[in-house]
Amino acid sequence: MTYGEAYLAGGKNIFNYEGVATRFEFWSFMSGSVAICLLPLLCWWCATTIDRDYGVFLFYALPVSFLLTLIFAVPAIALIVRRMHDIGHSGWWFAIVVLIPFTGIFLLIMCCLPSKSQNQA
Repeated sequence: MTYGEAYLAGGKNIFNYEGVATRFEFWSFMSGSVAICLLPLLCWWCATTIDRDYGVFLFYALPVSFLLTLIFAVPAIALIVRRMHDIGHSGWWFAIVVLIPFTGIFLLIMCCLPSKSQNQA
C-alpha cells in the first residue's frame, strides 16, 4: 500500500467506527492532514518573509487553517477509534484521553504500538 492509498483509505471510512486501521494507514492520514492544515500558515509565513505588509493575510490564513482542522477532525476520530481496535483496545480509550487533560501523549504512544493480529474486527 502506498502513502496515497493509505491516506485515502483513512479518509474513505469517515463514519466507520468498526474494524481496524493499520499503523501505516493511521500515520499516513494524520501526517497528511497536519500538512494540509498547516499549509495556509506556511504560505502566510513565506509571504511575510518577503514583505512585512503581507502580515495582514494572517487574518485569512488562521481561519482557513482552523476550518481545515475541523474538517479533518471527523475522519481522524474514526481513524483513532479503529487504530485502538487494531492494537487490541476499546475505542472508548480515545474518549477517556480527550476528557482528561494532558493524556494525549498516552494516546500518541498507544497509536505507535504494533497490531495485535491480522484478522481482528
